[in-house]
Amino acid sequence: MGIAGQKRQLRSFPFPAMARPALCLLAQLAVLAIGSKPNLVLILLDDQDQVLGGMDPYPNIQRLLGKGGTNFTNFFVNTPVCCPSRAELMGGRYGHNNLVGDLRSSGGSTGCMWANVTGSYFVHNQLGSYLSKLGYTNGLFGKYMNSPACSCPVEAGCSKLPKGDQAVPPGWDRWFALCKMGKYFSNSYNDDGQEVSTGDAPQDYMTSVIGNRTIEWLHEVAGAGRPFFAYVAPHAPHIADKQFPYITQAAPWHAGAAGHAKAPRTPNWNVPNPGAHPVISSQPKMDDLTVNWSDSLYRSRVESMMSVDDLVAEVFHVLGSKGVLDNTVVLLTSDHGYALGQQARPSGKFNVYENDIRVPMLLRGPGIQHGARVDAVSGIVDIAPTLVELAGGDPDIMELDGRSLVPLLGNSSPAKWRKLYPIEYWSLGNVDRGFPQSPQCNPSEGADCKKSWCTCHYHRVDGENNTYLAARYIAEDGDFLLANFYADRTPSGDLPRMFHELNPVFTEFYDLKADPWQMNNLYPQVEAERPSLLRRLRRDATHPFRSIIDVLYFAAMGPPGGGRNFITPRIIGHMYLVGFPLLDDDNMMQIFNTILEWKFRTDNYPADVAGLSKKMVQATLEIYKNTSNELRPTPMKVHYTFNLRDFSKVISGVLLLKKNECEGIRLFGLGL
Repeated sequence: MGIAGQKRQLRSFPFPAMARPALCLLAQLAVLAIGSKPNLVLILLDDQDQVLGGMDPYPNIQRLLGKGGTNFTNFFVNTPVCCPSRAELMGGRYGHNNLVGDLRSSGGSTGCMWANVTGSYFVHNQLGSYLSKLGYTNGLFGKYMNSPACSCPVEAGCSKLPKGDQAVPPGWDRWFALCKMGKYFSNSYNDDGQEVSTGDAPQDYMTSVIGNRTIEWLHEVAGAGRPFFAYVAPHAPHIADKQFPYITQAAPWHAGAAGHAKAPRTPNWNVPNPGAHPVISSQPKMDDLTVNWSDSLYRSRVESMMSVDDLVAEVFHVLGSKGVLDNTVVLLTSDHGYALGQQARPSGKFNVYENDIRVPMLLRGPGIQHGARVDAVSGIVDIAPTLVELAGGDPDIMELDGRSLVPLLGNSSPAKWRKLYPIEYWSLGNVDRGFPQSPQCNPSEGADCKKSWCTCHYHRVDGENNTYLAARYIAEDGDFLLANFYADRTPSGDLPRMFHELNPVFTEFYDLKADPWQMNNLYPQVEAERPSLLRRLRRDATHPFRSIIDVLYFAAMGPPGGGRNFITPRIIGHMYLVGFPLLDDDNMMQIFNTILEWKFRTDNYPADVAGLSKKMVQATLEIYKNTSNELRPTPMKVHYTFNLRDFSKVISGVLLLKKNECEGIRLFGLGL
C-alpha cells in the first residue's frame, strides 16, 4: 500500500485503530530477545518546532510514538540550521569537530555552511559506516544534507554503484536522496547512483515519493535475516525551495485542511526584544500584512506535516505486517526548530532561543516505556551513540561527542548526567526574507523578492553579528541560557579558536524559570550580582571547544608489556597522532651523548669524567641491543619486552648524579 494517491479525509490514513494485532503486542513487550539486534528506524523532520506545538496536531505520531514511546522533553540541537545539524546527528560529533572551516573562502562549497560533509573524514564516520560494521543493512530515503547527495566525491571514499554515475557514501546499501534543496514537486534524486527526476503529478509529491521508496525497501529487508536501519528524512515542513512566496506546500489531498488556523500566540509573539543582539533587537513589530503571511506559513507547515503523519502510520503498518515491529526501535526528531512571530520574527531559525534549538524527540521500541518522559538534558549528537549501543556496539570507544541515551530509558537515571548542552552557530551573513505586499507581485521562480520588481516586506533572519557560542543549562539550581555573540564570522577558518580566544561583542542571559519566553536579557544584572554563575557557565560552555585546542598529550616510551592506560578516542580523536620509527645506532648515540655532554658541562664535571659520556652511551647501547635480542618474551614471561624506555631510564639515572657525591661505595673483585 502506498502513501500517495486518492484524496483522503483530513489526516486520516487507512490504519484502523488496533485492527492490526501486531500493535497490541508492543504494549506488552518488555525486553528484546536474548542475542537479537533490533531493527532501527530514524525519522528526521526538517524545521519542525517543539515550542509551537510540536507533534500535537498529528494523531498517528501521537498515538504510535507519543503515547506508545518515551518523550525526551529537554532535547536540543547544537546548531539550529539544517545541514550542520544533520552532520552532527550523522556523526555524533559537535559541528566544530566535523572539520569545520571557512570552506567558501577557500573555494570549496558543500552547501552545508562551513561543515566539510564531503570530506573523507566525515563520509567514513557517520551512521551508515557505523552500523554497517555492526552487521546492519542500511537505507537512506530523503534529505541527506543540503546538496551533496548527488556529488559525493569518489576521492573522499564514496563509491559508484553499477546502476549509475553518481556516488554513494560508504555503508549504505540503499540510497534514495534528494539531490538538491527540495521542492515539493519536480525533484531530482540520487537513486542508488542514478539521478532520477519526478514531475508534478499528485503521486510526485515529495513526501509520497520518499515514503513509497521507504515502504518498498522495508518490504524487501524486513525479516530477511539481517537487522536493518532505515533513515527516513522527509523535507517537511521546510519551505519549498525556489518557490515564491515563501511557504510550504501541502499534498493535494491535504491542501486547505488547516482551515483558518493561526500561528500560536505565545507570550512573546509579536513582542520585540530591544535587549537582544541586533538581529533580534532590530525586528519591528509585525503589521497586519506580515501577520497574515506568517499565519499562512504556519498553516502550510501543518498541512505538509499531515503527509508525514501518514508516512509514520504506514511505516508502522509495514513493520507490523512483516512481523518485525516487536523488534524495531523507531525514533523521531527534527534537525532544528522554528519561529513564527516570536520576538516579532515573522519566520526563521538560526537563532539561540528555544524556538530554534528545542526539538521533539520521541523513541519507541522493545523495552522502552510507553507514555514516559525523560527530562534529562540531551541532544542531537546523542542519537548516533544511542543507535550504536542499541545495535550492539560500544560508543565509548568511538570518536563521538554525544552520549548514548540508553541509560536514560530504564526506571532510574544514571547518577551523573550532563546539565549543560553547548549551542554553536556560524553566521551566514546578512540574510533577508521577503514576501509581496500583494498577489500581483510574483517574481519568476527562483528569484527573491526585490524592490526593483515590486514592493515587498522584508525581515532579517540572520546577520553578521549572529555568530555565537551558548550554554543551555537545566538543573535543580537553575534553568539558564548564556549566549556570547562574536563579530567575526570565520577568522582564519578556525571557529573553535575564535570562540576560545576572542572576546564576545554582546552577551545575553535568560532565566527561563522566571522568563520561559526569553523576553528579558538579564546579563547586565547577573554580571553585577552573580559573577560566579557566569564564570561557571562560561567554563562549562567552552569545555568542548577548549579540549580540541589546549590539550597537548605526549605519549612516548610507554612501559614494556601491558599496563598502558589508553586515552579514550573521544579525546585523541581531536588530536594529531605522530609516530616515530625506531632510531638507528648512530642517532641514538648522537641524541643521548648530547644529553650527557650537556649534563657534565652544565654541572662543571672534570674533563676526565665528562669525556666518558660517549663510552657510557656506547656501553648502554650494547647492553640494550644484546638484551633485546637475547631475552625474548615467552608465554610465561611476556613482560620481558624491552624498548626505548628502558634505554632512556639508564641515561635518566646518570642525569640524577650529583657532583662530588658518591653514596655506598662498593668494590667488586674477580675473586682471584
